[in-house]
Amino acid sequence: MSNILNSHPYAPSSLSIPHYVPNERSTVELLFIAGGIMTTLVGMSYAVSRSQLSKNTTSTARFTWFAICGLMHCGFEGYWLWNRAMIAGQNDIFAQLWKEYAHGDSRYLANDELLLTLEIMTIVNV
Repeated sequence: MSNILNSHPYAPSSLSIPHYVPNERSTVELLFIAGGIMTTLVGMSYAVSRSQLSKNTTSTARFTWFAICGLMHCGFEGYWLWNRAMIAGQNDIFAQLWKEYAHGDSRYLANDELLLTLEIMTIVNV
């Protein structure tokens, strides 16, 4: 008989994920929300670059690329660092995105120390 407290869709099924609650939104909904957020961020970065920097296409592309990378590393990954122990039990949009991401690497919901170290290094090196 499976323990209801450890009932989750992640591999391995024996992985302990305390306080896990399923996402309220479907994968498709989360994909559209994340796509909308990214489109908005890219558009804003592009607009700032075109209005404040040179009109050079290469400069604009570089600024946009680095702005998105910085926002992703410091914002999205920073959210994981700050909330990593509670994400499995939360259903705000970033928690749901991380739970969806964890289908590919369940260590993100298991408080893996290696991932903690790697994410800290990623944010510090931005």
